[in-house]
Amino acid sequence: LKIARVILFTAAVTGVAVLVVSQIPAQSNPPVQMTQNILFYCALVVLLSLRCFFKTKHHEWPIVPVCIYFVATLGVFSRAMLSYRKSFKRSNSTSFFVFLALFAAGVEADRLLAVEGAKQRKQLKTGFAGIKEAQSANPADKERILAEIADGGVEHEVNRAVDVLLEMNLSVPETREV
Repeated sequence: LKIARVILFTAAVTGVAVLVVSQIPAQSNPPVQMTQNILFYCALVVLLSLRCFFKTKHHEWPIVPVCIYFVATLGVFSRAMLSYRKSFKRSNSTSFFVFLALFAAGVEADRLLAVEGAKQRKQLKTGFAGIKEAQSANPADKERILAEIADGGVEHEVNRAVDVLLEMNLSVPETREV
C-alpha cells in the first residue's frame, strides 16, 4: 500500500508539474533556468542524504519517507521544466517520469524491507546469550552438538557465526530447521 502511494504521489506531482510549467511564459528564460538548476541540485542533495540514511541503517527515521517524496517531487518538477518550458510537443520525458515513479517506489520498498529486517533482527537477538543457552527440540541433539563444539574449542567462533547470521538477518525458518 505504501509503495502504491509513492507511485500515485509521483503521478499526481507529474500532473501538477506539467500544469504549473505550462503557465510559465516562454520569454522568462533566465529565472526559469535558475529555478530548474536549484531544483536539480536540491534533488541531488536529498538523494545523497537518502544514500547516507540507508548506508548508516537509519531507515526507520521519520525523515526518510519525506526525503523519498521530496526527491520525486523535485525530480519531476526539474524534468518538467526542462521538457515542457518552451512547448508541449511530444516529449521523451514520459519514460523519465515513469522511471522516477518506479525508482521512488523501489527506494520505499527497500526502506520498508530494511525496517522490517531490523525489527526481526532485534527480536531474534533478544534472548540470545550464546550457544550454551540455545534451545533444542531434542535434548540429546543439543548435548551432542554442544559436546562437539566444546571438543573442538570453537565456541567463540560459533557464537560469532550466529551473531553474523543474525546481523545479516539470515535467520529464517529454513536455516533454523537444518
